[in-house]
Amino acid sequence: MAITLIICESVIGNIGKGLKGKYDEMLAKDAVERISISRAESERLRMRKSTDRGTDIALSMPAGTRLRHGDVVSLADRMIVVAIEPENVAVVRLKNGDARTAVLVGHAIGNLHRPIRVEGDRIILPVQSDGEVEMLRRQLGPLAGNVDITRDFVVFEPEAGAHEH
Repeated sequence: MAITLIICESVIGNIGKGLKGKYDEMLAKDAVERISISRAESERLRMRKSTDRGTDIALSMPAGTRLRHGDVVSLADRMIVVAIEPENVAVVRLKNGDARTAVLVGHAIGNLHRPIRVEGDRIILPVQSDGEVEMLRRQLGPLAGNVDITRDFVVFEPEAGAHEH
C-alpha cells in the first residue's frame, strides 16, 4: 500500500470568508479534512501533520505566512482546513468607557508582553494557568469596580500588529 503525502505550499482562502460556499459543498460530500495546530505552530513555515482522517500533510508555506483558523491549504478531491486548537485565555471586560481605566488596563496588560485581541469592550489574552488570571486580578485590583476578569477556553487569534515581543 502506497502512502500518500499531500504537499501544501500556500493558503488558498478561508472558510469564514471567500470559501464558505465551497466549504458547505465539500462538507455535504463528506470531503473535508482538518489539521489541528496550536497557535504557536500557526507561525511555522514548515511542518508535517496528519489530518483527522489520517491523510499525511507537509506544509511548506511562504515566508511571513501565519495560518488562521479556517484556512484552506488544499482543495482538490478533498478540502483540507486548518483548525487552531482552543487555549486558555483571560477576558478583561471594561465596565464603562472611562479613558483612565482603559489606559491603566492597557498599561498593565502591555507590561505582560502578550498577544491580545480586542472585541468590543473586551480584551482577550492567552494564559497558562489560573495563577496568571489571579495575578492579573491583583495587578488590576485598584480598578476592580471598573473591570471584570474571567477565564475562557477558545480559539485565540491575536490582533494584527499586537503580537508578543
